[in-house]
Amino acid sequence: ADVTVTPRSDGQVTVTPPSVVINAQTWNSLGATSNRICVTPKEDDDVEGAPNAVCVPKKTDIYGTGADDGQVCGSRLSHVTHTVSSSDAKYNGPGVPTGGNGPDLDNDPRTVDILIRDDDAAGLIFTPAVLSAVEGGSVTYRVQLTSRPQADVTVRAGAVTAASVADTTLTFTPATWNVPQAVTVTLPDDDQANGVRTLDLSHSVASSDPVYNGLGGAAVALPAIVSDDDALGALLGAGSVELAEGGDGAGYTLQLTAAPIAPVTIHVDGGDLVTAAPAQLTFTPENWNVAQSVAVTAVDDDVDAGDTVTAAIRHTSDAFAVGSVRAVIADNDTAALAVDQPAALTLAEGAGTTYPVTLATRPTAAVQVYVVTDGKTVAAPAVLTFDASNWNMAQTVTLTAVDDFVDSAVDVRTSLVNHAVLSADDRYHGLNVEGLSVDVRDNDVANLLFSTERVDVTQGGDATYSVVLATRPLAPVLVSLTPSTGVVVDVACAAATEGVDACLLFTPDTWNVPQTVTLTSRTGAAGSVDHLASSADAAYDGRSARLRVNGAGTRAVFLPLVVR
Repeated sequence: ADVTVTPRSDGQVTVTPPSVVINAQTWNSLGATSNRICVTPKEDDDVEGAPNAVCVPKKTDIYGTGADDGQVCGSRLSHVTHTVSSSDAKYNGPGVPTGGNGPDLDNDPRTVDILIRDDDAAGLIFTPAVLSAVEGGSVTYRVQLTSRPQADVTVRAGAVTAASVADTTLTFTPATWNVPQAVTVTLPDDDQANGVRTLDLSHSVASSDPVYNGLGGAAVALPAIVSDDDALGALLGAGSVELAEGGDGAGYTLQLTAAPIAPVTIHVDGGDLVTAAPAQLTFTPENWNVAQSVAVTAVDDDVDAGDTVTAAIRHTSDAFAVGSVRAVIADNDTAALAVDQPAALTLAEGAGTTYPVTLATRPTAAVQVYVVTDGKTVAAPAVLTFDASNWNMAQTVTLTAVDDFVDSAVDVRTSLVNHAVLSADDRYHGLNVEGLSVDVRDNDVANLLFSTERVDVTQGGDATYSVVLATRPLAPVLVSLTPSTGVVVDVACAAATEGVDACLLFTPDTWNVPQTVTLTSRTGAAGSVDHLASSADAAYDGRSARLRVNGAGTRAVFLPLVVR
């Protein structure tokens, strides 16, 4: 007949189904689903037994081939008993023997021994699991137990080097073990820039429950991440300084904002416009907050940069970025052309003099100086070039008075010499330069010049001479020839002038081209030829000259001296 088996738990496990029925077909089949009993340990919050309190060898028929090479362990045992009932008298009643294929751990073959591994452990739960805090600030976290204790548990939060905890003692009972309790921790503020760091907040645990008493290690440590509120940097004592080229300097200070963990060097660079001393400053963990001075002076660079110029005094460090100090510099340079007076202030036509030229400041680009005259003088060279390498080296200009071969109405004339400046340097381009002047003394006198002082000619013979002007006329000059009695001039009159039979015409272009005159002596006696100039040029108009003619046949007459 069918046999009903009813399992009974000792309270530590649940068994399902409440009973199984074994019949003639399944009586010897352990694999049949109809006679399978499922055992499930009950979940609780208690820590019961040590993690490996009970260990048994693994059996091959339960765990498979090779299982006997190890053990299986648990925290405690649970026992399941069974009652058997059936209309078959042999299987009805409490006396029916039972047996299992596992180890008999309680020496009772009528029970099935269940090895339970407890999932509860003694420890502390922290909320949050990782504490985040900032130096100088306070933060609160909560603590509770991981399992129900068998007795009261006292938890004391301990202080560490980087954090202080108020004297806090927490007590957890078997009834309040899972009720969170608050702890406030304060992070001390230091002056050291030590970045983000981690630490463990430890807790001591005491209880008459041996599972909790003396609990230590990671189970009672709260990891904390501490953010530094000290940023490593440099504090400048001034944002700007005022300097003057050629004047006294100024200064400012530097110090660090926090203590470094190693020496920090700050380099100081004033660039081309500022000299800074010292060139570097070193701060240590001991003197980080002691201000160090930097002395700065403006470089007298000989460059016209305007009334003021600004420069940045830069600071660099491998540890962090450092700001700059603005230097406002009063410039003492003014772009100008230095032109000295010529060695001679009065020149005769054709004569020369010299004068030196330099720049007053160093240019930022090449400077061309064009020497411009008014035609009364000529400059050489006509163009001077200065640059940053020769700006203060004098270049000599030779000034020569022009010989114009003109008899001027004014004996002394003033020649103006100007200087035009071109450059890509705005301070020099188009610079207004005061001109200089020299007096030019005229050395030309209008006159008629003959090729000979006198002409010797025999009676009936011919002779020639030539005529030129001594200076260039400002207008055509007509020279009329009037011979004395007995002298005949053979020259056509180039200009139709009434009453003038013989004449010579000179222009401003032909004034120095000799013109030939042929004369004949009819008597052989001494005579002359008068020359009279007429012109719109006042220097020549009315100018006259006489050429003597000596007759070759002239005889001396001696008269007797009669004394009465």
